[in-house]
Amino acid sequence: MSELNGVAIVGSGDVKLINEDGTFSTYLKQAFNVLDYAKILNDMQSYFPVFGLSRGHLVVHLYETKNSAILVPSTAEHVSETPNFLDVSSKMFNLTTEDNLSKYKSSPVGWNVRASCITEEAFAEAYSSDPSKYMVVTTSSSDAEGQTCVTITEGRDYPFYTIQYHVEAANYDFSDASIPHDSLTRLFAEDVQFFFARESRNSIHYYNSYIHVTYEYIWNSKHLYTIANAIADSFTLHNIDQSTTLISK
Repeated sequence: MSELNGVAIVGSGDVKLINEDGTFSTYLKQAFNVLDYAKILNDMQSYFPVFGLSRGHLVVHLYETKNSAILVPSTAEHVSETPNFLDVSSKMFNLTTEDNLSKYKSSPVGWNVRASCITEEAFAEAYSSDPSKYMVVTTSSSDAEGQTCVTITEGRDYPFYTIQYHVEAANYDFSDASIPHDSLTRLFAEDVQFFFARESRNSIHYYNSYIHVTYEYIWNSKHLYTIANAIADSFTLHNIDQSTTLISK
């Protein structure tokens, strides 16, 4: 990880976070190790951002709270939600124009496929001893249970950012007819994607040009190389789960 510029934790629908007996899954424990090391790097003044996307949003807050009870069932399958912005001073949207931000506030730009979430009440209770640890940027209230779920957060002490929405889908995934591809949803997704690319450029571990980081984080939907590539033995492959492979030279 000392050669990476950051890590995106995405998970997938097949990744289990909590076992049937309530214990943390092996995947979740491995993710905790990655997050522990991310904090160590940042404490050493070696900037290392973490981006929790979709299920990764849940992973980051399970890591911080060590409390599986923060997750509740939330049925929002293949639906687009209008983000309720609670704090527009967030870093994630600091380069977004006022006009576009106004449109995001009134448009269903957040596409979701989730079976669980962290409600606003559960989030506040979990961080009651340190309410400033994470800033809640947006919430959404579109699940079948009528709950208000926390959907975008930003860490105060570490460059940890989480978003419940599938922002990668609008630009690259055409496998599901429910995925929106309108210009505003794509613009919202690109704002988030470019933000993480900019954050990763704050690290001096690996990338030496902006075009490299934007290409590898945003425009390469295959995430560079897989183990099947002939060139793979020239790289260190970091397998987070079956849908996430990080590499470094």
